[in-house]
Amino acid sequence: MIRPTLGNSYALRRLRVFIQVVRYPTLGEACQTHGIHPSTLTQQLKRLEADLGGPLLIRAGRGRRLELTDLGRRVVQAVEDWAHTLAEQPRETWTQAAKRRPQPGPKRRKNWARPDAPDVDRFPALLQPAVRTFAGRRRLHRFLHVADYPSLAAYCRDVGLSPSALTVQIQHLERDLQGQVLIRGQYGHRMRLTDLGENVLAIARPYVDQLSTR
Repeated sequence: MIRPTLGNSYALRRLRVFIQVVRYPTLGEACQTHGIHPSTLTQQLKRLEADLGGPLLIRAGRGRRLELTDLGRRVVQAVEDWAHTLAEQPRETWTQAAKRRPQPGPKRRKNWARPDAPDVDRFPALLQPAVRTFAGRRRLHRFLHVADYPSLAAYCRDVGLSPSALTVQIQHLERDLQGQVLIRGQYGHRMRLTDLGENVLAIARPYVDQLSTR
């Protein structure tokens, strides 16, 4: 069903936008959250509907939420099924993953007074533990992009990254932030952000350009 979008990076990007939009009650809220102009989003959805051969959404009217058409629901399900088939390792919860981590050796004393990345104080307090190093900023920057995907596997496939490497980066970020930021999707379910993950996403998005600089 989604095959027409898989051979073209622009079509695939439109499909990812659609998967993000369906999380919100209205297109307006989706645009506001992700900083997309409404006309741009509308155009992308129309192009995707042309790719897939029919309308995907019933736009919200006064007092009504955004609704999926039958085709839209089938596309969402197809994306989830497709993402699961891309997984290169058995699925596990983050709690299970944490149990697999090797026991750390003696802790080295960290000198937080001398971070190797500049301008830490310009970032909100919630983000500061993750932006003290350039590596931490790269991990946070990657998390902002990962959050736009239905699963870790889908992101890894799109950018050519090993799922195990991404898992390690997310675990490092969670240690920096002292909490879990996302719940990996199990069969039939999308990946979900935790409350901490939602807060980090909302606070960090305005700083995305600063996080991408080295």
